[in-house]
Amino acid sequence: MFPLQSNYSVWVPIVDGNIPIRYDEKLGKKGKKWLEELISLHQYLQSKKAWRDRCNQFHIASDGQLTLCFEGFHEHFLFGDFKNKEKKLEKIEKYISSIRPVAEKKYKSVNVQFKGQIICK
Repeated sequence: MFPLQSNYSVWVPIVDGNIPIRYDEKLGKKGKKWLEELISLHQYLQSKKAWRDRCNQFHIASDGQLTLCFEGFHEHFLFGDFKNKEKKLEKIEKYISSIRPVAEKKYKSVNVQFKGQIICK
């Protein structure tokens, strides 16, 4: 969706998967709201020193659920919808600081979308 630039290269995260908007269609209310929420999440991540430039991919599953991928981590963080982003990011921080260092096995996915739970698989 970005035009190519011959004299400048900028870091941008990848958004892939079942994106509910198309570049060749007019952006409706639902698509505009979704895009605003994604941009808001990205801006929130960029505003926090601990997260700045670390989220390198937003993957949208076929059911619309969001997964975050962070540079330097093999885990995929199942984020769900855009609600409660601060709480979900706190859970990711807790996983990184408390669970990951002592885990006996490497997890592939970390689900932070449910209240009061971090589910590692």
